[in-house]
Amino acid sequence: MSLPFSYKGFRNINFDFTLFYCVINTAEIFNGIIADGLSLKDHLFPVLRDCLQGFTLNILLFIPFGCLLAINVRKSNVLKVMLGSFIFSSSLEILQLIEVLFSLTHVRVFDIDDIIANAIGVITGFFFAILLPKIMKIEVSI
Repeated sequence: MSLPFSYKGFRNINFDFTLFYCVINTAEIFNGIIADGLSLKDHLFPVLRDCLQGFTLNILLFIPFGCLLAINVRKSNVLKVMLGSFIFSSSLEILQLIEVLFSLTHVRVFDIDDIIANAIGVITGFFFAILLPKIMKIEVSI
């Protein structure tokens, strides 16, 4: 089933502009499992694991980037970090589209959830780098 903001375009490049598509897809699978009387353990949990794993790994991947922004950018604030993470993450997603256009592989997908997860990771890393020295009472010039 295709959601309203999903698009399969030229050379089968997938664009997914549906926010939290994984959650919506999991809800549809859950309804199907309940309707068919199947076991949640055998059918729903693998889907949840795959969805959450990708989202969580995107967050963890960008935590160091947020720490580096907090340490290296003078007078950085949350708004600058959010804007920087959005631009950087969007650039990566656009590069994935360009890579698919000029290669023989068709495995990359433009996904808005990746941009959101990456921004969450950057902001988490930013706060971690700002708050950790205060908690540990370490004198750091940021």
